[in-house]
Amino acid sequence: PSASISAAAASAAASSSHKEAGGLAAVREALEAATQKALYAAALQSNLEARAALLRNLLRSPGLWPQVPLAPAERAQHAALGRLQQRVAALRPQLRAVAAAGKAAPPLA
Repeated sequence: PSASISAAAASAAASSSHKEAGGLAAVREALEAATQKALYAAALQSNLEARAALLRNLLRSPGLWPQVPLAPAERAQHAALGRLQQRVAALRPQLRAVAAAGKAAPPLA
């Protein structure tokens, strides 16, 4: 009887160590996958930053834009856009105040 108990204990210990090894392998695989995803994300971020820098430099180059005076219709369009931007800038503080008041107000029942 004691031999069967020790055999059962040895079998349980082996099973336990096998489960631990399997669990450790799963953790290693998950860690490897997370590392690969982090490296991929870092490469993507670097690529996007490089592209953004190139685009910024391209858009700042004066040769890209025509060096002719604006037509009257284009001037009118730019003036209208400027007026719209001024109105939006004037409304932003009011919108922030309304948003803050909405957050501070008690919820409706």
